[in-house]
Amino acid sequence: MGKLINWIKGRYYRLKYRVKSKDDAAFGIVFCDKNNVFYDKLDEISKKIKPCYKTIAQLKEYIVEKYNAKEVQMSKPQLESFKINLNLSFYPKVLHTPQIQMGDKPPKRAEFLKWHKNNKERFEEARKYPIEKLGLVVSSYQFDYMFENGKKAVFQINTEEKTGQCTISTSTDDKLNEAEHKVIRSITCDIDLYKGVTGEDIDTRSPRFLGYASSLMEMDVGDK
Repeated sequence: MGKLINWIKGRYYRLKYRVKSKDDAAFGIVFCDKNNVFYDKLDEISKKIKPCYKTIAQLKEYIVEKYNAKEVQMSKPQLESFKINLNLSFYPKVLHTPQIQMGDKPPKRAEFLKWHKNNKERFEEARKYPIEKLGLVVSSYQFDYMFENGKKAVFQINTEEKTGQCTISTSTDDKLNEAEHKVIRSITCDIDLYKGVTGEDIDTRSPRFLGYASSLMEMDVGDK
């Protein structure tokens, strides 16, 4: 508990509590000082950027043309994980367990454990809900990036058309150094920035906006 972790950018966030489930998946809740530099930067970015949302069809075309991405079959574990995230983020009404909201201030341990239990119950409900009932339009694309030293990174982009949701994951065949990690991150940021945001994303500080803003910070183009 109390370990520092990265969420959007490590220097902005601090993990207050850390709990592991039986399958060793980490659950965390993050609290921020609303007066810190991260919120100032978000305000600055939100005033400068304009809506630039791209559809899933446009995103597919982009990664095919720029990265030579190929459509692949999503594995069952990947599809299940994708479905769970969609249920929790876009279809909360299919869950019977009400969500416990947390404030900005770090809770007492008993409050956190109550939140954690609630989180696990909702996660399990989302996992059990049949994907067929959602009528999802899911697709997955993959491309390789070869480093000069022969190392390879595999990018996988999973998308859903109805919600516009997109997730990016990367796997490598060898340990990467700092410079190689930077290359991986720059490609991920490029795709995140191309996805864009809507006016509503900007106004509500949605997860999509936070991802977009963090990519701007990461690429050091937030002031341009």
